[in-house]
Amino acid sequence: MSELKITMEAARRNKGLTQEGVAKKLSITRDTYRKFETGISSPTIEMAARFASLVALPMGCIDFSRPKISLKAMQKRKNTKIGDIKCK
Repeated sequence: MSELKITMEAARRNKGLTQEGVAKKLSITRDTYRKFETGISSPTIEMAARFASLVALPMGCIDFSRPKISLKAMQKRKNTKIGDIKCK
């Protein structure tokens, strides 16, 4: 198993959610959520916790700072899947 952190985008896509869908569930605009995914701005701790709950992953598994590895790139790494990620 890999010790990786995944992007918000990868976590969202893994759950089959759209940016618009996540934004509605978090009670924010799609543009605000897009800025989180692209690293233009960062979510508050409370927003990060709500997002982690929404995608059913521990906060420690998600990189909330800047996009570093996409879902596609992660899956290319020896066929790693979301469930294979070991988080602290």
